[in-house]
Amino acid sequence: MTVIAGNTRLLIGGDAIVAADGQPIAFRDDLNRFLRTKRPGESVDLMVVHEGARRHVRVTPGERPRR
Repeated sequence: MTVIAGNTRLLIGGDAIVAADGQPIAFRDDLNRFLRTKRPGESVDLMVVHEGARRHVRVTPGERPRR
């Protein structure tokens, strides 16, 4: 997955999202439920574990594609 934060493009393949706005994320469904509470364009602070180190990444999700 590629995430763009500001002017920085981050590859998050194999990394783990462990929190979103301070809420623990243990499973993909947790993240999906959390994101459904946000409006498109509302920024979210993610805690990501990358190569064993935790880092904060601020992202702004767009509109979710319709199925």
